[in-house]
Amino acid sequence: MQDLKRLKSVEEFEDNGIIQSEVNILHPVHKQSSEFTYHTFGMELISDHGQGKHVIANIQKGGLAEQAKLRENDELHAINHLDIIHWHHDVVIQQVAAVSVEDEFTLSIKRMSCFGKRKTVPEYLAVVVKCIIQGDNFRFEFFAYDDCIDKSSICDIQTNATPEYYRFQNITQDSYLKFSGPRLVATELVEDDKESFTFSVTRFTGLDSSDGNTVYIWVLGSSHKQSYVSVLSTQAVGIQNGQKYRLKNRKISKPDSRFFFVHKIGLQRLYLESMVQPNHYLACSGSKVFLKSVASLERCINDSEVTFLFVPVQKSSSSHSYRTVASSVHICPPSESPGAARELREYQTTV
Repeated sequence: MQDLKRLKSVEEFEDNGIIQSEVNILHPVHKQSSEFTYHTFGMELISDHGQGKHVIANIQKGGLAEQAKLRENDELHAINHLDIIHWHHDVVIQQVAAVSVEDEFTLSIKRMSCFGKRKTVPEYLAVVVKCIIQGDNFRFEFFAYDDCIDKSSICDIQTNATPEYYRFQNITQDSYLKFSGPRLVATELVEDDKESFTFSVTRFTGLDSSDGNTVYIWVLGSSHKQSYVSVLSTQAVGIQNGQKYRLKNRKISKPDSRFFFVHKIGLQRLYLESMVQPNHYLACSGSKVFLKSVASLERCINDSEVTFLFVPVQKSSSSHSYRTVASSVHICPPSESPGAARELREYQTTV
């Protein structure tokens, strides 16, 4: 990130995969109004999409960011505890403004601190911004606390050596999930464009050390480039470019916006629950694909929007062609008892 200060214009930032802009929040006086007025947060954010970093810069003297004890070169890695590492810069800026309508919101920060002459270690802080409104007047209060980002207890991870290919069809619609540029959409299958409907699936099997149950996780990627289905906010999903996920010591160190817990009820019925947003499931209505909040896994049974059929396909080694195949895979069905909701089970798919 040492080259960031030498870049001058927005165009130069974009050409280098780096974007910089000011961070704003919704003005407290207008929170209940249809007219939106924004209040500067007193800092800028630099996003390096190649490295997956969102770095705070140009903190204004006396501004809210300085009052919150934020520092230049702090890395913003979560908003209201939602991992934003793989988010696009514009989505991060919009999310900060969106959460500011709440009475308080939390920014999770990674800060490199010096110990001794040469040693630097990462320090993780959660900065809470609280707005207090009194009549037509308002003020902000801030407090910070240590924030451990190791919120995932999944260990003993195993993964498939080679990716597998699937298509995903909504249970009640004659539509399939499709890569459409930076968007994920649902539409009828087009014979001449089957590649856009085919997902490269990386499967992870692990143990949840908090309850001893086996969990099953899928990462849905493009079949021909490093693009992944990612959670963008509490309701939005989209396509984000990024490097292949690498495990450290067979453990997931923190929730990842590309990770979905896999559940099954009945033959071929599939539910995909976001790891970073528990109880939120991949859903579609018409052509729109989004993240839907469902109170419990049992309620997914009667919810057609979150229910998908998955169809295994085989990719030709000599061309970008695919054919439907029958396959036996492992899936994570919910159990009748809540304590074993992600027990691993093998079943046969028929296509």
